[in-house]
Parts: sequence; C-alpha cells; structure tokens
Amino acid sequence: MFKKVRKFDIILAVAVLAAGALFMFLFQFAKKDGSYVVVRQGKKLVGEYPLSVDGTYEITTFYGRNVLVIKDNEAYMAESDCPDHICERMGHIKNTGETIICLPNEVFITITD
Repeated sequence: MFKKVRKFDIILAVAVLAAGALFMFLFQFAKKDGSYVVVRQGKKLVGEYPLSVDGTYEITTFYGRNVLVIKDNEAYMAESDCPDHICERMGHIKNTGETIICLPNEVFITITD
C-alpha cells in the first residue's frame, strides 16, 4: 500500500525546500522602497507623483474614474467606478516594481525609483 521512501527522495525534498527558502529570503531583502508613483492609462502617461508627498489624485479616463491616494509613503486606490473594484482591494504599495491595475478603466499604477 505505501511505497518505501528512498534516500534520494528525502535529499530531493530537502533540496527543493532549501531552494524555496533561499528564494524567499533573497526576495525579502531585494525589496527597495520606491520614490515615485507612475500612472498610465493604456500606454499613455497620465502622471508621476512623488511618494513622499501626500495627496489625492483623481484619474478620469474614457473608461471611468479612479481615485489614487498617496499617504505615508504608500499608494493605494481609494475609489473606482469599475464593476468589480479589484483595484481597491489590491492594498497599499510602496516598493519598486509593485503595481495596482484597474483593467476595466485601463489604469496602471507602478512604483519606480
């Protein structure tokens, strides 16, 4: 009913777990706080805002309206008139490369250096 566990199986499992732990460790230390919030609508640049300056920005496009809030060196989508509101639930972002995307309104928010 049960197969016998071989020495190779144990070594492989330990190697996979060690590699996963190493990648997790490296990604934690590779995070870098960003400096700017870049807002795009499709391929068009809508605005660039410093993360260090608190503010509320209304992004109105052909497809709809979004409200971006920058507060305490973090950015988040406070409001959106899209039907599913997934962008509002994407949380706060502050590290380089993190994004918030509102697909129905074609709004892309990215943190950069």
